[in-house]
Amino acid sequence: MPLQTGTFNLPGAYNTYVQNPDATGNLIITFSRDPSRFALAKYAQYRPVTKSTGLFLRIKADECARILDANLNDYVWPDGGDAPKRTHTEEFRYESYRCTRYAYPMQLGQVAMEEADWDIEGIHKMFNAQKAMTARTTKLIQQLTTTGNWDANHVAWASDIVGNGAYTWEASTSALLDIKRSLQYGVRTILKATRGMVRFSDLQLVMSPVTASKIALSQEIVEYVKQQPSAPDIIEGSKWGMGMFGLPSNLYGIPVLLEETVRVTSERGATTTVDDFVMADGDVFLMSRPGGIEAVAGGGPSFSTVTIFFKEEMTVETKQDVDNRRWDHRVVDFFDPIMTAPVSGFWFRGVTEASSSS
Repeated sequence: MPLQTGTFNLPGAYNTYVQNPDATGNLIITFSRDPSRFALAKYAQYRPVTKSTGLFLRIKADECARILDANLNDYVWPDGGDAPKRTHTEEFRYESYRCTRYAYPMQLGQVAMEEADWDIEGIHKMFNAQKAMTARTTKLIQQLTTTGNWDANHVAWASDIVGNGAYTWEASTSALLDIKRSLQYGVRTILKATRGMVRFSDLQLVMSPVTASKIALSQEIVEYVKQQPSAPDIIEGSKWGMGMFGLPSNLYGIPVLLEETVRVTSERGATTTVDDFVMADGDVFLMSRPGGIEAVAGGGPSFSTVTIFFKEEMTVETKQDVDNRRWDHRVVDFFDPIMTAPVSGFWFRGVTEASSSS
């Protein structure tokens, strides 16, 4: 098939033209950990594992804050008397992870690879890597949006939070302050549940661009903007800007992350392309991810709301099929996303009008 200008074509033997036969195809693990490309690395902690299935330890945090008597009578040690001997151990249990291996394949003809005047191999490997990251994000958000994964008091509809006057955050005003009240409620719940182990500075808000754009139009946020000395800069976009869809990068002191990953759910060649953000409209997650991207092995308890266990992370494999004169490529990801510390997070549901009754 000859090259057609102005239309999209699938790579073939005769439509890529000849100049540079060298395809780099270098894909490094940094791609999956680049926060500028995917928000996932900012709100989920990665933990490499040596076995595809195994156990991790979950320990309650009650004992570290248990003081029954404000006068500390249980701990008094009088001179000449026996030291206090009350047992102070904590309950624990083992929970399991099970990594699943996923492969994202593609094939390129030998002639197409040799004669392409663009990096046909490298670009398609990057496309496959993005597909792997999209799949990884989709799988993780499935965990976040499964009600059974959360402690009951760490999930709330915006309309059910005590004191909220509007039905949604989108309808909140500067007089109602439902957004602020909701966030304060979520933060208090997390601080209490983790006995203060999770700090305010560990928390961040994660939402879709659709949700962010709707919250930004609420009167609570609009009135706040009006009162800022930098209001003209905000309107012009030199501060906050469209990158956050009108939301400040910190909402009442909590960093805002936009989960911008998009998923296409229609087959190639379909009459209509169906796509949407992976994170649904109306969901906002207050999440903790203390420390760096990768959890330190044997480094003690982790209060990251979500952890991704990796047996193998973003491996690229290439094999020449001599008999059929083509190259087989695939990106392999071997992982399991687990809500390892659901008490360190909070799920706000129905914060926008469109999602309030779903």
